[in-house]
Amino acid sequence: MIYPTGEIPVYLPLMLQNTEHYIYLSSYRVFADEEHPIVESSPRLLDVSKDEEYVRSDDYGIYKARGEDFLRQSRFRNWTILRPAITYSRKRCQLITLERFHLLPYIRSGKPVPLFDKALTVQGTMSWAGDVAEMQRRLLFNEKAICEDFNVTTSEHHSWGEIAEYYKDLFGLNYQPVDEETYFLARADYNETSRQALKWQLWYDRMFNRIMDNSKVLKVTGLKQSQLMPLYEGLKLERKTILEED
Repeated sequence: MIYPTGEIPVYLPLMLQNTEHYIYLSSYRVFADEEHPIVESSPRLLDVSKDEEYVRSDDYGIYKARGEDFLRQSRFRNWTILRPAITYSRKRCQLITLERFHLLPYIRSGKPVPLFDKALTVQGTMSWAGDVAEMQRRLLFNEKAICEDFNVTTSEHHSWGEIAEYYKDLFGLNYQPVDEETYFLARADYNETSRQALKWQLWYDRMFNRIMDNSKVLKVTGLKQSQLMPLYEGLKLERKTILEED
């Protein structure tokens, strides 16, 4: 669930005291761009960012980190922190900050989708939801997971340009490198209200090289990286449902 900072002290204790094992779904977006690959102890934006406005905000990566801190400082010892990367599956796919509902009109019309040119060389990580769900299943009620945090992701990573080529091959999506403002204006949901959050999502996540170390979760769950779905094959598997009419 999503708990803005003001609601964390209200709802998290209720969950913790009424749950045998509480899974806190955080995000890889809490991490800064200071260490690669990113391990569970890598620096977080909340702790190291010099952007005071961002740190004081209630942006996604900030309030998720505050929730993590609340758990660690609480009297409860029945929690586990999970940090997924970008996760795709049935009727959900992403490309830089664009979601399925942004991409489908371009796929169907054949018009090129504008993509931020500077992002195309940045490394991104996208995990198949089936793999993330299996990791969560194996962590639930697992004694080795109590009071621990895990990057529940694949370690596979690609530049956004490479991922755009996957969409071109599998979905027929054409794309056009553009500057930042043109990229944002292509989003139908871009307005004065959403402007800051979208810029933070771009510059404090998608423009970071998201190269994830998942060795901790693999060790505790008994999974192997070779068992996880490769990105190209996962998008191919979900292609039919992604393209379905809503």
